[in-house]
Amino acid sequence: MQLQGDLYTYDTNDPRFEHQLVAGRNHLRRIVQIAADIMNKPLRSLRVLDLACLEGLYGLEFARHGPLCSKEERRTSRRLASRRKRSG
Repeated sequence: MQLQGDLYTYDTNDPRFEHQLVAGRNHLRRIVQIAADIMNKPLRSLRVLDLACLEGLYGLEFARHGPLCSKEERRTSRRLASRRKRSG
């Protein structure tokens, strides 16, 4: 997922980068659309809780559409990997 400019949640050096980016973007759009259809109200009026979020892709995508989002990751190995990605 593209966060901004040339900052992505995927490794840009991975040979599958383009595929991950396109497939991930399409998948996230579908999930957001399904949620909007089920809730039958504007996304900006919702609150989203993304549990076991890994890098937080779902929460980030929902936040791009307006709802207040909270993300939580309790698995220590995933939190450490996420911190390394952000700092490096």
